[in-house]
Amino acid sequence: MTDIKHLKCLSAVKSMKAVHPLTPAAFPGNHCPMHTALSLGARIKGVSTLVIGTSECGYYSRNIPIASPYAEYGLHWTYILDSKEVVFGFREGIIDAIRAMNAAGAKIILLVATCVPELIGEDIESICYEIQPQIKARLLHIPLGNFKCGSYQPGYWKTLMKLGMVTEKADIKTETVNILGRSALEDHIPMPEIISVLKQQKVPLRFLSPDSSLEDFVSAGDAKISISLSPFMNPLAKYLTKEHDVPFISLHDAYSINKINEAYTVLENHLELKIVRYMKDLKTEADMLHKKAALHLNDTNYIMANTGALQPLPLSVYFSELGMSPIMIHMEEYYPSDVQWSETLLDKDKNPIICLMLNEHADKTIIKSLCPDVVIGDWGGRSEEKPSTVQIMDFYGQVGYERTISLLNRITNILSAPKEGEGHGII
Repeated sequence: MTDIKHLKCLSAVKSMKAVHPLTPAAFPGNHCPMHTALSLGARIKGVSTLVIGTSECGYYSRNIPIASPYAEYGLHWTYILDSKEVVFGFREGIIDAIRAMNAAGAKIILLVATCVPELIGEDIESICYEIQPQIKARLLHIPLGNFKCGSYQPGYWKTLMKLGMVTEKADIKTETVNILGRSALEDHIPMPEIISVLKQQKVPLRFLSPDSSLEDFVSAGDAKISISLSPFMNPLAKYLTKEHDVPFISLHDAYSINKINEAYTVLENHLELKIVRYMKDLKTEADMLHKKAALHLNDTNYIMANTGALQPLPLSVYFSELGMSPIMIHMEEYYPSDVQWSETLLDKDKNPIICLMLNEHADKTIIKSLCPDVVIGDWGGRSEEKPSTVQIMDFYGQVGYERTISLLNRITNILSAPKEGEGHGII
């Protein structure tokens, strides 16, 4: 077994600086946050982007806007630093580039700063502050040095939070509900039941996600409430609450029956509509499955591997309600909201090892040596019988009782399945 003394437990983790790779080599590693920030910006109609970095960053960024159906509605440029600028800074050059984009008609410019601009310390934020009064385009600086991030997630949530800054003050609130984290055009992820209920009751919905328009973000401040379906959206939801008095409920991190019911009750009271009663049958089914799963899963030890875009700590808090204990948790991002989830998990006397799994082959050996009863998420031993694997990445974008039902069914079915050689026999 490779030494893991370099890793910290949850109680010692307060940011991504304390989250270290499980094994030294990162192969193939994780996506760069520049990629996701640019992908998001290029898919919002009316937004322009300026990637600031070396020739490698410029080259690998070009296929992203080309693939966007809204590329023609914005400008997607690159600013490539030359050798002198890497040493002495690029202040004058970036100002000229911003002026050129403004003259070409850009409305919003996302200045995506990659690794080298972050390393040399050019103060892009102060440049934006200086030049903003001189141009019409709104400047939004997003620092995304890959060496500061565990993976791609900051490219999403930091970009979305910055886009909240274009939201205008609304003197009059409408009956609109902001749906944060889902596109109105999305059909590859099941429609959450709560959205179907709101549609049945003719509630006007505004979807904020890729495929939204700049105008959707501008007008988001007139909503009566927001519903967050993604960890990428919670920072934006909190910003809208603070700056525009738009409250929100977070459903992506609500797994327990009580938490889901509390969220639906808040929504029902705020909208003055009947919502909870439409969920009665799903709630009853989820509650029944939870009680059965708690009996079966109590004292189960697990390692949480790659869960994709699902936030691992709130999921671990729910697993603790089932009597499950985490040995180790893979975290690609430490979100602002992870502070509260960490405290909750520690209050339950759960203090797992926290790591970054970046090399499937090498990581597999360590995971197996820790002898978990089950691995939650994707890992190098996904095809092996022991320990069992429960894949959950496909639950991203799903919320509510229906997700909890599917999650409990999947875990109990996998852990209850007889192993090879453990047949029931024939009489």
